[in-house]
Amino acid sequence: MSLKSPFSRHLEENDVLSIEEIQLIKKFIQGEQETLDSLDAELAGVREAVSELLDRQRALQARRSLQDEFIKRHSALLSPMRTLPLDILHQIFMALRTSHAGWMDSNQRKQKIHHPMVILSHVCRQWRSLSLGMPLLWVDLPFNSLQWHSPGTVITPSDSDRLFRFPQSMASLTEMVVAFISRSASCPVNFALTAKDPHIIIIQEDVEFSKSISPLVDVLLKARWGEIFLDLRFFPKSSPLKRFLPIPSHSRETIRTIKVYISGTGMPRDDLNIIDRGGASPQHLRSLDINIPGQKLRDVAVDWTRLTEFSMGPTWSRRHHSWHGQGSCPTLTPEEVLSMLRHCRSLIRCQLRLNHGSQQVHAPVFAGPLPETQIALRHLESLEIWASLAPRSFAASLLTPSLQRLSTIYEIFNGHRAPEGRSDSALCHWIGTHGEQLVDVSFDYASLTPPALEFCLEHLPNVRLLTIVPFMFHRNEEIRRSTRWHPDSAYHGPRTPPTTHPEVQQLWQSP
Repeated sequence: MSLKSPFSRHLEENDVLSIEEIQLIKKFIQGEQETLDSLDAELAGVREAVSELLDRQRALQARRSLQDEFIKRHSALLSPMRTLPLDILHQIFMALRTSHAGWMDSNQRKQKIHHPMVILSHVCRQWRSLSLGMPLLWVDLPFNSLQWHSPGTVITPSDSDRLFRFPQSMASLTEMVVAFISRSASCPVNFALTAKDPHIIIIQEDVEFSKSISPLVDVLLKARWGEIFLDLRFFPKSSPLKRFLPIPSHSRETIRTIKVYISGTGMPRDDLNIIDRGGASPQHLRSLDINIPGQKLRDVAVDWTRLTEFSMGPTWSRRHHSWHGQGSCPTLTPEEVLSMLRHCRSLIRCQLRLNHGSQQVHAPVFAGPLPETQIALRHLESLEIWASLAPRSFAASLLTPSLQRLSTIYEIFNGHRAPEGRSDSALCHWIGTHGEQLVDVSFDYASLTPPALEFCLEHLPNVRLLTIVPFMFHRNEEIRRSTRWHPDSAYHGPRTPPTTHPEVQQLWQSP
């Protein structure tokens, strides 16, 4: 849209105007200004009308929101959740227990999220009454590490703010744990605790740490334990963390899983006592995972015939991408393992650390001669061997008809060891015997000659996951504790002979 002007011919030129033309232009501008003033007045009226409409719109929107909320609140009365039988709600609540692990991970990432069981108990009176009346909802205690004092934390006197917050966080955590234990009634509780005594520069004793953590320790020691995981590092001999061991006597009848990794200078593993031998062995214990020296296993008062899972740490946590119990590497000789396994006829999963008997000989875990016939582990589905050497005779001594998962990772001392041929390899024996039923296999290819490696790969027709690494550990302690090597950094590939698979060829040729 454009406006017409009687002076348009002058707008594009630089002509000198006459006096008459100047007077006419001034009069023309005055008339146009009156038109502009009229438009401004009209526009002001429109703005006022728009403002009134916006006010009306906001008022209507507020009324609509109020009406919508009113309808929703009444519609909620018709929700199918209100008509669900209590037994169905019970099953739904129990299914939500699996969200406990996700909540723990979120809190480790400092995402402040309420515990799922606490959320359930704050929905309505019915849900609160139901959830508080279900002790099993509260048996998983809401913590897994001590804030500010988790492994790797170094505390100095200058960290005054951090030290100030730690007692407060421990007090809040203790209060929450007390509530969970109270709501769990008489049910055994489960918890995982990763903690260490803080390194204090200049200050030798951390009295504040002991005072802060002791109430939590007191509460946990009074509870009955079901499944526990303790990854503890002691430094002073007076560490309050030492009070967790041995397992409280009143938990002997309820404990089902024990996973204990101990390190640090405050408690030598030779003095470690997990379960007192004075009383009866835990009758419901099914899973045992410890990192104590092999010769000390005979001092662990457990009924080995009832165990379905046994492991000697350290172990790799794929969930947390870290080692547990890395500060020590307990081992058994093959003879000790066979002597022990003859009593473990119910095992389903087993992880062991072997050492060469000629290098380090321990007293047998169990007295008596070694079995002359094969040891039958008819329920064993998963076998994991960490070793300096796993002789073929060791593999031949085990009868494992249900084996599906096999892992043999050897320690390569100083990076050198002669690879084993097919006739000498325990791995080749297991694969030759159970290859068709194995679905998950892990091994280090540096322990095998090329023909032995090809034999292993060719005799795994049904494997779904194949993990191959060159080696896992060195004798060098610095490298042993390095994060460069862990199972998650291993090579995962399909079942293919090394002569045709370029990744395996590259691994084989790499130094």
